[in-house]
Amino acid sequence: MARVKCCHMLHYECYKPSEDRKLDTESCGKIVFRNKNLGIKEYRFLLQTMVRSGIGEETYGPKTVLQCPTFFL
Repeated sequence: MARVKCCHMLHYECYKPSEDRKLDTESCGKIVFRNKNLGIKEYRFLLQTMVRSGIGEETYGPKTVLQCPTFFL
């Protein structure tokens, strides 16, 4: 017989970074368009992924994505 595996959550914490790491939808779009090597199909895919992933006005990102002008190049 197959064993039933249980998983229990013992504690939950949510980290809230500083405001300079906040990404709104416009900023996310700018990050996608920084890459000059993508075609229209890739841009469309990345924008659809952002919309479907639930990125909103209260989303935060890592500093490397926000500060590096050549990210994804």
